[in-house]
Amino acid sequence: MNWEVRTMRSKTSFFNPTLFGKNVTRFWPLWVLYTVIWVIVLPLPALNELRTGGWRYMDGFDFHWGLLDSVQGLGIPLAAVFGVLAAMALFSYLYQSRSACMIHSLPIRREGLFLTNYISGLLFFAVPNTVVALLLLLVELAAGDVSLWALGCWWLLMNGACLFFFSFAVLCAQFTGHLLALPALYVIFNGLVAGLTLVLNWLLASRLYGFDGFVEDTLVNLLTPVWGLADAANWYLEDGALVMSGPLVYGVYAAVGVVMAALALALYLRRQVETAGDVIAVPWLRPVFKYGVALCAGLTLGVATVAIVGLTGSVLLWLFVVLWGAAGYFVAEMLLKKSFRVLRGWKGACAVVLVMLVLCAGVELDAFGYEARVPAADQAASVTVRGIDSEPYDDGSYLNVELTDPEDIALVTALHQAVVDQHKGTGAYAGEAAQAGVWYGKTLYVEYQMKDGSFMERRYNTQVSLTELDAPGTVTYAAAALLADPDVVWAAYELDRYESYTAQTAEMSSWDRETGGNYMTNITADPDQAQLLWEAVLQDFREGNLGARYLFDTQQRRENCYFNDLSLYLTKVELDENGERTTVDSSFTVTLTPQASHTLAALEELGVLDRMELTPYGDVVDTPSAEWDQVQLGGAYETEDLPAGEAELLS
Repeated sequence: MNWEVRTMRSKTSFFNPTLFGKNVTRFWPLWVLYTVIWVIVLPLPALNELRTGGWRYMDGFDFHWGLLDSVQGLGIPLAAVFGVLAAMALFSYLYQSRSACMIHSLPIRREGLFLTNYISGLLFFAVPNTVVALLLLLVELAAGDVSLWALGCWWLLMNGACLFFFSFAVLCAQFTGHLLALPALYVIFNGLVAGLTLVLNWLLASRLYGFDGFVEDTLVNLLTPVWGLADAANWYLEDGALVMSGPLVYGVYAAVGVVMAALALALYLRRQVETAGDVIAVPWLRPVFKYGVALCAGLTLGVATVAIVGLTGSVLLWLFVVLWGAAGYFVAEMLLKKSFRVLRGWKGACAVVLVMLVLCAGVELDAFGYEARVPAADQAASVTVRGIDSEPYDDGSYLNVELTDPEDIALVTALHQAVVDQHKGTGAYAGEAAQAGVWYGKTLYVEYQMKDGSFMERRYNTQVSLTELDAPGTVTYAAAALLADPDVVWAAYELDRYESYTAQTAEMSSWDRETGGNYMTNITADPDQAQLLWEAVLQDFREGNLGARYLFDTQQRRENCYFNDLSLYLTKVELDENGERTTVDSSFTVTLTPQASHTLAALEELGVLDRMELTPYGDVVDTPSAEWDQVQLGGAYETEDLPAGEAELLS
């Protein structure tokens, strides 16, 4: 007698047709809804265009461009939403003990279970995308304008987005044993980088003087999948052809989706069935979850509380950050233990509070020297300076220059150091004299590219005062020295870029004494005459006769500037990417000065000064002078009430 018991062997197949059929029949409303949405959005409107005779072909805003743009506008959000819904449906058996034990008792290897469900999800997207593409193809055949390229691009882009988001959701599904925790984790992980960046930027900008963000917007977008994919899927017209912004980036996202699927499989093979119902199913992830929730809750809710209530001061800010951090720790403990009895975990909460306090102290005390750091001029290869608006208000009024000369960089570092000293009340600002006078706000942005390849960025809202024009070491003195540098003036007007242009026409403004109006008049439409003026302007800039900048509306500015602006309309011919000649137009405006001898001589030669009057700027604004001075000082001071030095400058 043979007492051998015959046992059922596990199948080695990595795909189970029966389970796949069950997935299709159980969850058909999901993929049908996805299909219906696309049919309503694309094939039906296209068919209506064909029926009504409104079909248009490749005119810049045609059907094919709209088809490709639909990936960015609708396709990526749909893929993100239906990706997590599909993962919730296909892996829902993991979140109840009875269903998890029953499914895993079937004679199917875990690889087979996972891959069958994963392939089911991919087909839930691939089949509808194919159906929609075929319907569009039929409409295009009927219209007689088939673009297999556009249809193929749409099909690939949609399947790539669906692959990424579905794989992302499947990976999140392996982290948790609770159905509702899956979409929560999915949303959090998708927006974690963007959310934390926003909060930390706000927090650090409010506490660190000069802080201008610690993560590039491009990197934040790439680490926020919805934004990153949407940016990559942008289409634009170039040389009559549609071009995609980031095909390589899109391909990387699809490849990352495959990697996520592999990681999800690895976690699934080691998953304990008993974790069904747990918020976090992976043991090593539980402490990460607990302290991560505490940190994010402290920063996000602490900042939100202060912002919403309108509280001010660092003490209240850090108090709420610490309190919300501790509260977040206990909430995470409740979720992990599925109990309200979590006070025994006070040691972990104390650790969170301690970390938060160290973070607060580090920021408030500037432990890393962020605020005080000013690079040495010989350490920087170049520096970009923006801000420090000045008068007169022409093309050079807003500084936006990149400087590479060591002497120019030294002027910027001197200004940077003065801004830091002003904030800390040291150096030229240590005495009571720094409090005197009327102050004007100026914005300064500096970005250094260091010789070692690193970058340093700062953004400041600083103050300047008329009383400090002759006070070395102050922001006013350093800013005035920077604006007086010929290289800076030349760069501020972007004259290197304009030297290759030729002038076509010219205009000049004038002041009507009777009406008080400012009028722009065409002074020549002859390119030869306009070019004569343009060459004279460039010569005056080279000799320092034009482009003088002033931080304030002082008497010196009024006496050395005319009210009149000269505008030249320029053009140049260059070769495009295809080697064809193309015309580039631009314009240039500069305020005239009495010292601009070459420009004034050219205007005299053209007869412009015979019919138009050059009006000193002071003649316009000094009517009456006392009222203008009061306006310039914000209406809060009379000239005779000012400190002696400032009153003399304005008088």
